[in-house]
Amino acid sequence: MLIHVSAEKIETLFISLMRQITGGDFSESNLWLSVEVLKILSNNWDWLVEEPIVLSSALYVYLRLLADHFRLGGSFKLEELKRMEIDFCVKALREHFQLSMHIGRDLVRILQDVTYIPEFKDIWKDLLFDPKSFQVSEFSSLSNLYWRRTPSHFFLLRISPQMESQLRFLLTFVKWGSQKRYQTWFVKKHLYWPGSESMISDIVRFICCVHHPSNEIIHSNVISRWAVIGWLLKSCRRNYYEANAKLALFYDWLFFDEKIDNIMNIEPAMLLMRDACWECFSIY
Repeated sequence: MLIHVSAEKIETLFISLMRQITGGDFSESNLWLSVEVLKILSNNWDWLVEEPIVLSSALYVYLRLLADHFRLGGSFKLEELKRMEIDFCVKALREHFQLSMHIGRDLVRILQDVTYIPEFKDIWKDLLFDPKSFQVSEFSSLSNLYWRRTPSHFFLLRISPQMESQLRFLLTFVKWGSQKRYQTWFVKKHLYWPGSESMISDIVRFICCVHHPSNEIIHSNVISRWAVIGWLLKSCRRNYYEANAKLALFYDWLFFDEKIDNIMNIEPAMLLMRDACWECFSIY
């Protein structure tokens, strides 16, 4: 109804709703929200195409969710949701790839997580070997995406407002030596249920690309971003999630261009590597 009457700020409402869908959470309430938001978007496709930010945001969100949902077998409702997610994402990529490109280089990163799904195998092959099939003049190879920096608002989509405020508090006020109890509390609050490890790569991207502390904080006794990311990497219990988190950490470094990229995006990776080197030297 709000879409039909062109309600003001309706696009902001949908983005806020998508931020409330938690990755790795297979509870009935979370799956219900995933289904209902996707139904509204799919049933209002003409409106969605006229709102590029909403379409590209929804594509980013549901590709990430699909990577979690597809690995889990279960109820009819979950199977229905997976089918809806596949249809929506494939349609967005095939029919409106130019709008999908707004995601930038992270589109390739999140697509790699779903290439084992049959419908996306063909898309991946076309991205690699037949880019002209997408009928976008600006896209002739994957390099066109790799050199597009992903806008920071996409990383906020997989971080709930509550998680964002708590991470910013941790990285703004918590001093070295006091971080352990805050980290323990954060894990119990956000990373305690089965499947929540999938969110670690999203948290790493948020810390690298969204939360850039001031010089005052950098030179203070506040715990550093690289240390928090190092703790998150150690929190990964499965190799698959650890590999995804490491890719999230180094991703901008792989394609860094000083003309468009921010050095703060790769600073945690550089400092974490330095710390790892010092540990190796200390052994000998």
